[in-house]
Amino acid sequence: MGGLILLSIAIFLVSTIWFLRPRKSKRGNQSLTNGLGFLFSWTISNFFASEFNELESPEVPYHTAKWALVLKSSLVGETPKLGLYIKARGLRIPLEIEYKLSMVDVKNERVYNFVQRSSFPAKADWYSGTPEFINTEDIKVQNGLLVDGSVTFLAQIVIVAKATKNFRILDFSDSSSQTMPAETVSETPNEPQDSVILKAVDDLQRDLRILLKNGELSDLKVLVQGREFLVHKAIVAARCPTIASKISDGAFEIVFDDDNLEPDVFGNVLTFIYTGIIDDESLAEKGEKLLKAADILKLEKLKSRAEVALLSSLSPSNATIRLMLAYECNCELMKEPILKMVKQHKKQVQVSPDWESLKNYPEILLDLLNV
Repeated sequence: MGGLILLSIAIFLVSTIWFLRPRKSKRGNQSLTNGLGFLFSWTISNFFASEFNELESPEVPYHTAKWALVLKSSLVGETPKLGLYIKARGLRIPLEIEYKLSMVDVKNERVYNFVQRSSFPAKADWYSGTPEFINTEDIKVQNGLLVDGSVTFLAQIVIVAKATKNFRILDFSDSSSQTMPAETVSETPNEPQDSVILKAVDDLQRDLRILLKNGELSDLKVLVQGREFLVHKAIVAARCPTIASKISDGAFEIVFDDDNLEPDVFGNVLTFIYTGIIDDESLAEKGEKLLKAADILKLEKLKSRAEVALLSSLSPSNATIRLMLAYECNCELMKEPILKMVKQHKKQVQVSPDWESLKNYPEILLDLLNV
């Protein structure tokens, strides 16, 4: 009984404070720092292959809104310029934002930095940025900006609350050799001790990871394609709707035989269920499989993380298979950006081995006609 009480407390703490955990950032993925800021990158393949007046990145959900980068081409005098903007859609409350827009070169270093502080209104599409971020020709001339025909832009955003006017733009790291600043917020008398909360989160996640690994006090066996996993009903039922629906009174074993749910992937999923963490390496290597698993298990937060990871590495060579996956798993975040890429790079996409399979997806074919 004591063990179950401890597990229930652990679930409550994970659900309420897991999102405040600081995370290391890696190129192409969203990262959070102290729960008050994040960054995301946008890689555009075959940058000079097509002309455009305006281009928008896939949206990244954070803090009740959806965020994106917007690239606009224009002539300033007779010089072709690229403008770079940050866009927020659907904010429920007004926010004070400090942000940095950059390009990422071949050394994974940020260049052409633009820093600004602005107020976001609630319930509106909000843009801020600069119409003269970089001369278009500089991308061709400057070594390291154009990598295999692709360019990468980075947005780093810090939410500045009214009670904490002493925020400064954080030097988010894109390299494991650099360290995150120890202090990011100046505390006020009414603010919680962020460092204490963050330590509690780290300790809790560590303890739950150990609990999962050693199986102590486990009371449920999950079989995935014959492989056995020992888990704790109180945790998995609270965090995973599909598992909760399979647990009946007195059940001590449940079975998954779905071919789309592989044992190795389920191991990553269990770590997410217990700790709220999925590492960037797993997302990069198993993104498509993790998306399928998250859809089967109805883990919406993991599903969103996988969608963002797959969009960040989208290219004409993998667009077809990921488009079919988006429709199979009903991933609204992925559908429109991939449809646009397929139409924009039709010749390159059509040579992929998966192209012929689209004939089995009439809904996709119809949507392609309407893009």
